[in-house]
This record gives sequence, structure tokens and C-alpha cells, in this order.
Amino acid sequence: MKLINKAMRYIYYKFYVISQIFWGKEREPHINAVMMISATYYAISLGFLGILSTIMDDVGIFDFFYDKQYILMIYGALLFTIAYFQFSAKQKYRKIYKEFKNEPRGRRIVGNILATLYFFGSIGFMMWIDKLVRILIR
Repeated sequence: MKLINKAMRYIYYKFYVISQIFWGKEREPHINAVMMISATYYAISLGFLGILSTIMDDVGIFDFFYDKQYILMIYGALLFTIAYFQFSAKQKYRKIYKEFKNEPRGRRIVGNILATLYFFGSIGFMMWIDKLVRILIR
């Protein structure tokens, strides 16, 4: 569990640094990083829910929630709140930044690439599962 927690803190740190690069320090990069990490939680969990819903009753997750979009919004807000308290509340982001800021240049570059792949990969996973579910239901 400690390893997973450290990995998530590192991913948060990478999202924080990427937010600083693109939006600057004055635009609250810790909130942008929380939004990015909660978006990955959201995409991955919806992907797995899509798999489960297909196995259980041959209904795609997006078809199931098509007329219940408010549930998805509440779920997204809940994940954002969890990520906020996990990484940003009480200025935890400063401790996380200090923990990883002295990493070597090579590791920093690899970490940026992996964090970017994680972000887009999780969103791609959700979209791929949705397509796969639609193919399997036909």
C-alpha cells in the first residue's frame, strides 16, 4: 500500500509540475493537478465499470448512464473531492513537491513522459472499453 501511495504522490507531483509549465505558478497548479488526477481516477473507474456492466447484463456503461448523467457528474465531483483531500488540502502539495523536486534530470524526463502517458492512457482506456463493449453487445 505504501508503494501505491508513493506512486500516486509521484504522479500528482508530475501533474503539478506540468501544470506549472503550461499555466504558471499563479494559476493554482495544485488544483489543476488535482483535476488531472481525478480525471484519471474517473476514466479508469468508468472503464472497469464498463467491463463489469458488460459481463453482468450486456449493457454498456455509457448506454446505462445516458439518461442519468447527473450520477456521472456527482461521481466526478466525489472523485475530485477525494483527490483534493488526498493531495492538496492543508497544503500537502508543498510536502509532495519538496519530496520529489530534487530528482535527477534523466528521471525527471522519463517521469514527465510516463505521467503524460498515464493521463492519456487512462482516458484512452475508458474510450477503448466503451468501443469494445459496443462491439460485444452487437
